[in-house]
Amino acid sequence: WVAEFGVHFFIGLKYNNDTKSFEWSSGEPVDYTHWAEYEPDLSHVDVDETGYCVYMHRHTDIGYWKVTGCSQRMATICELPRQGYTDPPTTTTTVAPQAKCPNDWAWVKYNDDCYRVYEENAVGGGKGLGWCDAEALCQSQGGHLVSFAVWEEEQFQTDNINLYSYAQ
Repeated sequence: WVAEFGVHFFIGLKYNNDTKSFEWSSGEPVDYTHWAEYEPDLSHVDVDETGYCVYMHRHTDIGYWKVTGCSQRMATICELPRQGYTDPPTTTTTVAPQAKCPNDWAWVKYNDDCYRVYEENAVGGGKGLGWCDAEALCQSQGGHLVSFAVWEEEQFQTDNINLYSYAQ
């Protein structure tokens, strides 16, 4: 899927200089990673001191994660909790109401969350967004840049988001 669009996508992982570790912008623990070979490499990318941010690669290492400077501009994937979704109580047989994503044509549901892809040419004056601006865009809609807790979640992104979920 990533290769079909011909662009890289920021994800919500950023290096914290104070803790010397990568952290999800959502605050979730980093229990799963999908680094490309020789990554994370912090030796060559922070030329303008904006920090180290992570993107999903689209060339020979399709779907693997690489580090780049946070000021790089690229496409992004936002993630937010589905509206109206709550885990049903385990002591009742009541069926939870169907939760929806905002503007169903632009958002894709998966488990507890909704996802939306923003192509480079659709944001940032047609040049994509830096990581901080991409995170601000996602926060303005009630979410964060995409984070992955397990391989299956990332695989859903790479397999199932299609052109119709792309922001025009």
